[in-house]
Amino acid sequence: MRCIARDSSTNASSCTFTVTVRDLPPVLTVTYDSTNVLFCWPRTCGLFVLEGASDLTSSNSWTELSGPYPVSGNDYCVSVPATITETNRFFRLRSN
Repeated sequence: MRCIARDSSTNASSCTFTVTVRDLPPVLTVTYDSTNVLFCWPRTCGLFVLEGASDLTSSNSWTELSGPYPVSGNDYCVSVPATITETNRFFRLRSN
């Protein structure tokens, strides 16, 4: 970015600088009731998708939970049935 300042006598001075914007990773909120697990993250993080896997041994075991994601207030929220037939389930947000 370049800025130029001038005074009433037409003297001028300029400077150049770089602006870097870094987004913080989104916070994934997880709540549980007796039948469902609810995953929510801010709508400002629209370029993220929710993925699930049953194990962590393979990097290609992640599958996207299909969207579009429902909006609840300022968040995207996905409800996943809480089943006791599965030993483990893992979830993550991935930048799309």
